Amino acid sequence: MTHFTPYAALAGGALIGAAAVLLLWLNGRIAGVSGIAAGLWFSARGERLWRLLFLVGLVAGCGAWVLLSGEPALRRSGFPVWALLLAGLLVGYGTSLAGGCTSGHGVCGVARLSWRSLAAIGFRVVLRRPAPLWDDRFHLSLRHRIDAPLLLGSALFCMGWGLAGYCPGPAIASLGLGNAEVLWFVPAMVAGAALQRWQARPA
Repeated sequence: MTHFTPYAALAGGALIGAAAVLLLWLNGRIAGVSGIAAGLWFSARGERLWRLLFLVGLVAGCGAWVLLSGEPALRRSGFPVWALLLAGLLVGYGTSLAGGCTSGHGVCGVARLSWRSLAAIGFRVVLRRPAPLWDDRFHLSLRHRIDAPLLLGSALFCMGWGLAGYCPGPAIASLGLGNAEVLWFVPAMVAGAALQRWQARPA
């Protein structure tokens, strides 16, 4: 990063928060991109359409920003494929084990549990409703304990994130930039999530 862009960062953060609140208000779901993406393969058929539409919007929004802003998409070259694959596996496995990535927990989880978070205002208003607009209940995690899967999954996720510099949301969004690297990273991420869910299946 060569320059600080506080206004763009503030606007982007506000849009992410607004999107998370809107998904919760309308659909009763948490906007955790890793879980939404993995659910395309592992959820019941009736749960797949909204996930697909959300991810398409994520990619299209990123591409639209580049087209409308006129700013060139930032790309790097020469990053090893093996590192992208390993990072994707770590991120996918870790987020599935921990029940979300750090950004998902931060944007959605902290906002629901901490009154000190500014984002909590929107979530608390939404959660005063008996149900979302388009569903009969809110689909919130019942896991509240700090346990071994959370800690191990978070560690694996951070290792993958640190190795390649991608977490689930930006990786999928950057498909809209024509970023070839994520064509390796995203399938590996889905494979990592699939492996964790396969291992955690009932015997």
